[in-house]
Amino acid sequence: MNEELSGEQKKALAMALSMLSRRNLSRMELHRRLLKKGVAVHAAEAALKICMEKGYIDEEERAFQIIQSGLRSGYGPLRIHVDLRKGGIPDNLGERMLENTLKESDVNILARTALRKLATVQEKNPLKKKAKLYRFLISRGFPSPDIMDFIQSLD
Repeated sequence: MNEELSGEQKKALAMALSMLSRRNLSRMELHRRLLKKGVAVHAAEAALKICMEKGYIDEEERAFQIIQSGLRSGYGPLRIHVDLRKGGIPDNLGERMLENTLKESDVNILARTALRKLATVQEKNPLKKKAKLYRFLISRGFPSPDIMDFIQSLD
């Protein structure tokens, strides 16, 4: 198949393979990077097609990496879902993998992140302390009802 490629397409394929050798990327991430490097759209598309056919792009593995990174960072499911979208993971794949990963550990992640934050909050007023915790957990991508349940369990 490489014999059918133009010089520009071969160069795009070489760049794509080089990028994939360093890090697992989704189709969209690789496409963006190739265009950013000045590769023509048709050459980037040809390179992506070959990479997909050969199995060099594994979006399930990339989704798993994004989910694990988010969990290690203490992010909630809403934030991880946004990261999956930014990473170019198709919504149906991202939602399915996130749901499978978070089935039992969702509340534990929230509790672990909240307790770590509570240890650093130096507010004496209990209401203000809870408000700070709530804002922090919302910014980390946890659903409001889960946060409220956790905060009420602190009493």
